[in-house]
Amino acid sequence: LPELPLYQTARSLNISAGELAKDPNAPRFKGHDDFEKLTRSSWVALTMAARRQTQAQAEASVDSAIQRGALVPAEARFATPKAKRSEIRILGIEKAGRGAVTPVASKESVASMLASSDLNAGQCDAVALVLTARDRFVGIQGLAGTGKSYMLSKAVAGMKAETCRLSGKHGYRVIGLAPYASQNQALASLGMESQTLASFLARTSQQRTLDRHSIVFLDEAGVVPAHQLEKLMSIVEKQDARLILSGDRKQTHAVEAGKPFEQLQDAGMTKAFLTEIKRQKNEAIRAAVVHAANDEVPRAVAVLHNTIVEVRQDAHRHARLAQAYVQLPEVERSETLIVAGTNDARRAINALVREGLSLPNGQPVEVLNNVDMTRAELQSAQSYDAGQIVVPQRSYSRELVQGEQLTVVSHDITRNTLTVEREGGQRVTFDPARSSMLRLYEKETVDLAPGDWVRVTANDRALGVCNGERCQVGAVELGHVILHRSARGSSAKEDIRIDRRRPMHLQHGYASTIHSAQGLTRNRVLVDANTKSLTSNRAVFYVAISRPKNDITLFTDDASKLAAAMSREPKKFAALELRDGLNEAAVLRQKVERAARALLARNVRAPSSATSPTPSFLKTSSMLPSRVAAAR
Repeated sequence: LPELPLYQTARSLNISAGELAKDPNAPRFKGHDDFEKLTRSSWVALTMAARRQTQAQAEASVDSAIQRGALVPAEARFATPKAKRSEIRILGIEKAGRGAVTPVASKESVASMLASSDLNAGQCDAVALVLTARDRFVGIQGLAGTGKSYMLSKAVAGMKAETCRLSGKHGYRVIGLAPYASQNQALASLGMESQTLASFLARTSQQRTLDRHSIVFLDEAGVVPAHQLEKLMSIVEKQDARLILSGDRKQTHAVEAGKPFEQLQDAGMTKAFLTEIKRQKNEAIRAAVVHAANDEVPRAVAVLHNTIVEVRQDAHRHARLAQAYVQLPEVERSETLIVAGTNDARRAINALVREGLSLPNGQPVEVLNNVDMTRAELQSAQSYDAGQIVVPQRSYSRELVQGEQLTVVSHDITRNTLTVEREGGQRVTFDPARSSMLRLYEKETVDLAPGDWVRVTANDRALGVCNGERCQVGAVELGHVILHRSARGSSAKEDIRIDRRRPMHLQHGYASTIHSAQGLTRNRVLVDANTKSLTSNRAVFYVAISRPKNDITLFTDDASKLAAAMSREPKKFAALELRDGLNEAAVLRQKVERAARALLARNVRAPSSATSPTPSFLKTSSMLPSRVAAAR
């Protein structure tokens, strides 16, 4: 579904010399204010209304402006009908759930429980909302480091203790879900059943266990794509359960399509706000996080100026960052997070850290690197290249088995089919649109040595490992890699044996991308802040600086451009935001009303005129629309 063809004034796209000096990539992030855009017919209607021209005169003015470049085509955007239906259904399910459930506890019992609590006012309000809400779906919008997890622990305690004591026959069951395993483990530590969202959505037997006394907590809801949230909300509604969505719309959004957590908040979902930051013990970092959360990135950078290290060349900067990590005592390295803006930077820094640690007895092993693709791309055969590895996420037949690594041999675009080779050598041809739960990977050879830190990159129920888990290599044997990890709920170590005869779902675990780091907390954070990278933006900066408790160092290629680069607003649109006839009418109405108010204001200031003077923004030998935006 393409949106309506839109035009905006060239003036609205202008970049000053000063802005370009601060950020050469500024034009890529400029000009997506939707209020600046109208269709040709709407520009004609606005010109007729504001200049009192005939339709023919207005059409001539607008066409002339388009021909001269005073009005320029806006960036084309597209959505699928399925994406649009999904977003409409999400909003509809939430609205239908308002007033549909009974409160978990009375306001009086919650007030009694919170009377001696150490929670701050915002956290108390959030706990009270969770326990007393009559809506099936409730949101908690909390800035990074405001203690959302701690607040959840109190809410869980309230359900398991106070509420169950008052209404023991109910026995409320609490289930925690999170997009990534690293976040999932934090929920489990709060005393609730916990698993990844993807695993829950794949297990219908678990979904059927939900009932009206089930309360589902979804952590990091801001990174959940629309198709997953639609499915989860449908399940919750069907099972008469309730869902608490906790997250931060200011942080990075889902990699896949949609930003449903933000849409639900804007549509009026009942929500509580957490704004008092608790994580940062360092006052300067805390102040910077507050500034970043309020879109005041230059002020945040100014507060952190003593933590900025400028190294112009990428390779030298990565080496400097890796050296800073290696020089830390081992006990401090375990509480240090390295954040990189891109996978290329992550790999380069990981290699330099390993070189600095001089780990002995390394051996080459094959690993799988995820290829990021949308669901639509995964369903199209032309997206696949020979040699890539396809892994079904569920079993479709005897030939397409969950977890098996299938090597792409060829694709047929006309029939939309893939031919793959199974691990036993058998070739299979299938349509990826009919078997859509697939993951695509590329093989890479890396060195692993005893003492290496690695990150698991896929769930494996047989091994008992989760995507995002960080483990230490104990040994690299002929047929297996032995990983050490802390046993859950214990300080003891346990071993995991991974078959190295097939490519493994592992990567070096010293540096992480920003999406992998979201939801984590460490004592110290080292950030690769590359101003030339198009991944650098406000959300990425906010997530990165809000990870540490006590210490942060920003390694950048250009300190003078850091604030401008990190002030870029990331482009993320929902399908319902794309301009259709209904949205166009609403924008046009607002612009006409503003133009009318501006004209009225000028007339009021000049009452003696026999004829209303033409406002300055209409006085132009060219045309009106190139000036209308300036009258806002």
